[in-house]
Amino acid sequence: MITETGKGNNLHTFGREMRIGKAREYLETFLCSPHPHRNGAVCPFMQTALRKNVVQVVAYEDISREGDEINTLTSFIRKHRHDILADGYAAIVIVMSAQISISMLTRIHRTLHKHSLNEGLLLGMFHPESNVISLHNDDYYPNRSGLPLLALRNISSPDLEIAIKKAGMPTQKKLELIGTFLSNSPFATTKDILHWKNIAAKLRCKYHLRIAVSIVCLACILAYLALGISHL
Repeated sequence: MITETGKGNNLHTFGREMRIGKAREYLETFLCSPHPHRNGAVCPFMQTALRKNVVQVVAYEDISREGDEINTLTSFIRKHRHDILADGYAAIVIVMSAQISISMLTRIHRTLHKHSLNEGLLLGMFHPESNVISLHNDDYYPNRSGLPLLALRNISSPDLEIAIKKAGMPTQKKLELIGTFLSNSPFATTKDILHWKNIAAKLRCKYHLRIAVSIVCLACILAYLALGISHL
């Protein structure tokens, strides 16, 4: 059974029964149903998460200024970070107001996704018009739900592959994400562990090499300047 909890200024479970019911249906029925293009369920972890009773559903009722929404949800993520990291299968599903526009939801998700990665977590976005395709079929859209949702959970290996390939992510942040995954994820197989330890080793090597090259270049520049000054 899904645990319905809500904590925070605008986060509570006294939303419309229909919205909570749709969220339950999406989690318990659709995500736990067989994937049409590969073996296993649409979400391979949801059945275990529900059985362990570590999925919380909260309804976000208020629609105010976008900045206020982001601040409230950011505080909520930070407050509940350890609840999720305490169990690899744990997740929090935030049912957003039906009145929120897809563009506003997307902007909020974009900002909160960066914050959640900083916390070592992944924030997914689900709504009726989602164009996120399945890894196994370009005509299958598993993130299409009957109402707007944000789902906060631990990072899996495929998530990590996507996250660290994004431009602009500092090497140290990549190493932190890999470390969080290796120390916490119940989804990490022996193959995953070896793979990510190898990736981490290569990242550290490249990082230290860049530092060494920068030091050498700086030393060469200083030597050249010193040589020029000596000939004045």
